[in-house]
Amino acid sequence: MAATASEVYAKWRCRLIPDHVLGEMLFKSWIDNAIPVSILLATVTIFSSVVPGFLSVGGLGDNARQLGELMLVVLG
Repeated sequence: MAATASEVYAKWRCRLIPDHVLGEMLFKSWIDNAIPVSILLATVTIFSSVVPGFLSVGGLGDNARQLGELMLVVLG
């Protein structure tokens, strides 16, 4: 039995452009780690392009010193 043109079109559309791809990607367990890492990378990229010397040795030392103080407050 031959398929109609609309059935063939629907099959190709579902195969090439699935509607549930985004939902399945966000449902996976790896996305729980991928979203914060991508936000962290975007933030570091933005700050390194905006703030001069952000990724220099002195800048990283200053950031580590400030992060240490912040971590003590967070742990308290």
